[in-house]
Amino acid sequence: MSELTEEEKFKTKHIADIIGEWGVWQRNLCIYVFILTAILAYNDLGFSFFAYEPEYWCSDVPIAYQNKTEDMKCRQFANSSELCTEWKYNTNEFHKSIISEFNLVCDRSKYASLTQSFYMLGYLVSGLILSFLPDKYGRRPLCWIYFCIEIISLTACALSVNIQQYIIFRLFAGIGGCGRTGTMCVTRFFNIDIQIN
Repeated sequence: MSELTEEEKFKTKHIADIIGEWGVWQRNLCIYVFILTAILAYNDLGFSFFAYEPEYWCSDVPIAYQNKTEDMKCRQFANSSELCTEWKYNTNEFHKSIISEFNLVCDRSKYASLTQSFYMLGYLVSGLILSFLPDKYGRRPLCWIYFCIEIISLTACALSVNIQQYIIFRLFAGIGGCGRTGTMCVTRFFNIDIQIN
């Protein structure tokens, strides 16, 4: 279609008057948004499951004393002046989480929230600093690059051997996720043959 005439612009009260009520574009957009939202939900909301904190106790605490006091969680049973270095976890609800995998309890508990903070920092870096790249180098190649960054980062998160690696890869997962989302949304929403002035 060509540009709208002055009369058509005046009569237009809703975007549906221009692109139609329901068609191929709307169907494709709904499918795209559904798939994108499913992926984003896993990355953005999965932190509640990744960082689930199970019940834990120092590994030298006898079974009769487990979960009796907070002090037994972070201090050794035999020598209460010494901090615990190994823990046992209740695996009834979850088999593993980053808390039990990297021992993010007691004095290391701050690292759990740091993983989500770095993920959101990746969104910030991608959204504010790297957002001009798709316009400069093209949306399609950058969309694939961001997608690859996200997939590689999420795979690396799963294979991380320590919390520092996990935090860095979560940063790159945020960069890739925001870049992919932003680039795909701009590409999808501006893929209309009609120019609206």
